[in-house]
Amino acid sequence: MSDSMTQLRKVGGKAAWRGPDITDSDEWKYHLSEPQRAEILAALRHYQKSGVAQLDATQADFPLPTVGPTLQTLMRDMDRQLGILLVRGVPVDGLSEPEIHQVYWGIGLYLGVVLAQSQHAELIGDIRARGTPGSDARGYTSGKSQSFHTDEADVVLLLCRQRAKAGGASKLASTAAIHDYMVETRPDLVEELYKAHAIAWVMPDPVSGEAWFTTPFFGFSRDGSFASRYSYNRTLKAQSFPDTPKLTPLQREAVEYAFELANDPSFYFEMYFEPGDLQFVVNYQVIHGRSQVIDYDEVELKRHVMRMWLSTPYGRQLPDSWKHAYTSIEPASVRGGVPWWWFTKQFGDYRKRTAAALGMIATPDGPKTQ
Repeated sequence: MSDSMTQLRKVGGKAAWRGPDITDSDEWKYHLSEPQRAEILAALRHYQKSGVAQLDATQADFPLPTVGPTLQTLMRDMDRQLGILLVRGVPVDGLSEPEIHQVYWGIGLYLGVVLAQSQHAELIGDIRARGTPGSDARGYTSGKSQSFHTDEADVVLLLCRQRAKAGGASKLASTAAIHDYMVETRPDLVEELYKAHAIAWVMPDPVSGEAWFTTPFFGFSRDGSFASRYSYNRTLKAQSFPDTPKLTPLQREAVEYAFELANDPSFYFEMYFEPGDLQFVVNYQVIHGRSQVIDYDEVELKRHVMRMWLSTPYGRQLPDSWKHAYTSIEPASVRGGVPWWWFTKQFGDYRKRTAAALGMIATPDGPKTQ
């Protein structure tokens, strides 16, 4: 079964950008003004005085009367366009790490429902070196480079607290551009990446007992929306499981070709974070990675970027074959995240309340609430 409908077609438009063509463009950049920065700090003080717990907070507890709607408009407009946005100037100087977490969470209340991004129930992931990674650690806990991939959310949102001594560049590429180039040059290969039951992914789920599932690299939904789901490493790792569908020679060539194009400098570009940078990436049309970090020895000086996975009011309809991975394929629904967190009632209430405030469809909380 394929999500490609009747024939291959290009995505086209602004979504199919090439890195060298937009790296110096201001189209995907927005600088907060001094009044906007002051509004964020005033909202922080208001929230702190309220004494409300993070998961119980609403927009009223973190009032952003002009910044909130501005960020909502910017996020809505980037979808199906460039799929990336960089907001500079979030006030972080002089704030403690817990206060920056509060600012980040408060901004997130206006943008979507935050999803769990690890088996440790992280809602705000801390991307920084933490010594020697354990057997269950992921790449963001070290300074190693990270290959291109997508995350299990509508949008990945990154806030920089401290930059690296050197390196640590954010790498971005358009999967729409990669897809369209493959349609031109190797339509036989791109067709293989549409096949819903051919590409297996590693995604352990202790609740169901499943260690993997299948999702195509590319697809079009019933309403014609393009979507991509890409991880070279997880795709190849899944091949080591005895019961996964094995890639045919043509499918392996297709996976390798997509990987080659993603790492071609004519497709991707790099940018370096500065403190106060807030980066938005639409996972369905942009892949992201990171160059190796050269960090300071002092723990307090190490590169630190905070991460949220968001389900947003502007999420598109997804291909039918993605339902297993995302729970819901309907637009503006709460979906994605790591599936094995056993949700607390407080978090379930947060999901429902925040979804309602943003006009989203609230999906079930997870495998169990406590």
